[in-house]
Amino acid sequence: MTYFNTTKEANVKPYIKKNRTQNEIIKGIIQSYKRPFSPKDVYRDYPIMNTPITSIRRALNTLKKQGVIVETGNKVNGLYNRPELELKLVK
Repeated sequence: MTYFNTTKEANVKPYIKKNRTQNEIIKGIIQSYKRPFSPKDVYRDYPIMNTPITSIRRALNTLKKQGVIVETGNKVNGLYNRPELELKLVK
């Protein structure tokens, strides 16, 4: 599991565990989708309130690097009416 220690913390074990949990939650969400999705969709369905969309995008990028999801090549309307890439689960 990847944890990006951007704040140079000495003990990152609790953060790695939280990171792993967030990735697993997001993976469960996207496995329930029967269609392509965007980060906005995951953000809307994420069960923990006030989670930053940037945190969800980070988890999606990790899942993309792991080969769990891929980009469709399409863009959809995201939060703040800005385009964002559409993704889909690798079957």
